[in-house]
Amino acid sequence: MNDPRYGDELKAYNLLQQRVANKLFAMLRDPAQKVQGWENPPYTSFTMGYRPPAYAPDEKDLRGWVYALKAFPMSPNSSELSMLIVRNYVLKARDLVIDEVLEENKKRGRGDAPEEGRFKPPSAARTTENWWGDNEDIPSHYLSPSAAASFEGASRRPPVGASHADSQIDRGLSSEAGEATIEDILAKIPVCSHLTGAQLRRLAETGGMESVEAGRVLFSEGDVADKVYVILGGRVKIYRHDRDRGEAELATFGRGEFFGEMALFDRGVRSAAVKTLEACEFFVFDGDKFLAAVLG
Repeated sequence: MNDPRYGDELKAYNLLQQRVANKLFAMLRDPAQKVQGWENPPYTSFTMGYRPPAYAPDEKDLRGWVYALKAFPMSPNSSELSMLIVRNYVLKARDLVIDEVLEENKKRGRGDAPEEGRFKPPSAARTTENWWGDNEDIPSHYLSPSAAASFEGASRRPPVGASHADSQIDRGLSSEAGEATIEDILAKIPVCSHLTGAQLRRLAETGGMESVEAGRVLFSEGDVADKVYVILGGRVKIYRHDRDRGEAELATFGRGEFFGEMALFDRGVRSAAVKTLEACEFFVFDGDKFLAAVLG
C-alpha cells in the first residue's frame, strides 16, 4: 500500500472492494438481487473510508487511494457469532463479485489484458448496483486463486459439494443435480459458510433424523432457541400471531432449506413460530453443539 511499484495492484484491490460493497448492498436492499439463504444478516453498519498512499499524498484519483470497507453488527445483543456472520456475508459478496468479473472478462474475450481507457467517468446517479461507486472493470490476473485468497485474509470456498466428494455421510437429498449431503446444505448457511469440508463433516455427525407429522408446531414465538433444522422432506410455515389476522405467514420453507440458526445468537429466543404444513423429515442439530462447532 505504500510502494509506488504496486500502484496498479492497489487500484485493482480498491475496485474489488468497491464492487464487493456494491454487491453486499444490493444483496440486502434489492429484491431482484437477493441470494437464497443470505437474506437475514444481523443488524449491520457498513461504512467506507479512503486515504492517499504515503508515496502520493496529493493523489486526486480515489482509485489510487487506500480503500477500506468496514462492516460490523449494531445490535446490543451482538456477539462473536454475529461478527462471524457479518464476515461471512462480506466473503459471500466477494466470491460472487470475483465470479462475475471473471465471467465478464471471459465474455469480452479480454482475459488478463487490461483495456486502455477502461476506467469510465463516474455515473451521476446512484442505485443499489453502484451505491458505493461505479463497478469498474478489473483485469482477471488480479483475481487468480492466490490473489483471491489474500483478499480479507481468507480463501474462497469451492463450489458447494466440490469438497465433500469423499464424505462418508450418506444422509441427504437426491436431486437432478445429484446427491446433496447434509454438509452441502450446511455450507450454504451464512453461519457455516467459513467451515472447511472436515469441519462440516464433524458438524453433520452431531445431528440426527427426526420425523414429524403434518400440523405440528415445532416452536412458538418467544420459545428458547435450542435447535437448528434442515428440511429433508416436506414443507413448513414460518409465522407470527397477529391480533387481527391470526397466523400471519412470513414464509414457507421446503426440501433442502434450513431454519432456526439465527435465533441462537439473537437473544436466544424464537422471533417467529414454525408449523409443519405436511409430514416432514428433518435433520436436527442441538443448538449448543451447533454453536460450539461454528465458533470452533
